[in-house]
Amino acid sequence: MSSGGLFRRAWRLVAGNKPAQESGRERREIIRERYDHDRTDEAAQLIAAIGGDFHSGDVAEVETADPAFWDADEFTLNYEVGAVGRAEIPDTAGQFSFTLALFAPDQSASILFVEGDQPQSAEAYLGIQGSDGLVTELARHRDDYLQHTAAEVSYDVQADGLGTWTAYSARPEGTFWLVEGESDLVARAALSPIGASYSDCSFYYGPSLAEAPWMLRLVEIGSYRLAFQCEILPVDKVKFWRH
Repeated sequence: MSSGGLFRRAWRLVAGNKPAQESGRERREIIRERYDHDRTDEAAQLIAAIGGDFHSGDVAEVETADPAFWDADEFTLNYEVGAVGRAEIPDTAGQFSFTLALFAPDQSASILFVEGDQPQSAEAYLGIQGSDGLVTELARHRDDYLQHTAAEVSYDVQADGLGTWTAYSARPEGTFWLVEGESDLVARAALSPIGASYSDCSFYYGPSLAEAPWMLRLVEIGSYRLAFQCEILPVDKVKFWRH
């Protein structure tokens, strides 16, 4: 059950609070070894636009369209952030960066991806970790998808009886840093200033990506391979509350 009112009394909205370097919760140093030709930090710009940096121990408030899936009876969900991650992947302009909130254990969701070039079109992906069987199957579909020339390829995902999903994006050769906190979801290499290797592959559910309410994402961080079933949400459905 959501406890939005309780959290509003105990936590303050990130906007208007001290920036990260003054918060008392220092972030780990990162070394960006790849040159970013457009010199744009998409992750930092987007987080600033939705209220500013958040930290481990803060609360992510998310407005879902499907509370039953998240074992809730209200549309407003609250999750304690256990760690904060940053990923960068190569793109045509250099490097594209985005932010991940990795939630503390024993909650109905595991992770929140926050990514986009502009706040108006950015999205948040609220995810729950999938089974080992789903990881294995999505990895097989990813390998097949990379052999195709088509931008989208549909697959029957048999794990957990999930049905037909369409691969639309595979992003290799990235880097991931765990910039604050710790999480069992990521390899220890992510604590290093040079980070850990990162790649992902995403599959949407429904007739088109524009209409899709859900996606599956296969994520590889160092030696860790994970799968998440994610609700796709506009980024304005997400707020962070600071301790």
